[in-house]
Amino acid sequence: MSIAQEISNLTSRVLETLAFIKVYAPDFPAEDETTIYKEFSKLFELLQSIAKLLTNTDGRRWVDLTLQETRDALRAFDEGHEDGALHLVHSAEDHFRSYVAGRRFKPGFQVTQEGNVEKL
Repeated sequence: MSIAQEISNLTSRVLETLAFIKVYAPDFPAEDETTIYKEFSKLFELLQSIAKLLTNTDGRRWVDLTLQETRDALRAFDEGHEDGALHLVHSAEDHFRSYVAGRRFKPGFQVTQEGNVEKL
């Protein structure tokens, strides 16, 4: 299997896992025999696998941002902030779809020499 095919397969699995989490988290159906920790662990592994294969800097940044947001989402679930956690999962999915679409990763602000933050 080529690297492109492997990334494509992993990408499909990430999108499926994100959709599953969005629909069922934190209470997954008993027949699926899974937990929030198993699903997020699978998601982290998939995202890390994609990141290792990427050579595109913008793509890597989108995947890294997705990974960070999913980690934050699991932490929010752990702390009982279900609404915030689901918001982070949606945001992570949006950022991952930016990677899939090949969008450039551009900052929304910059820090001037004086230390001021300016919106771009």
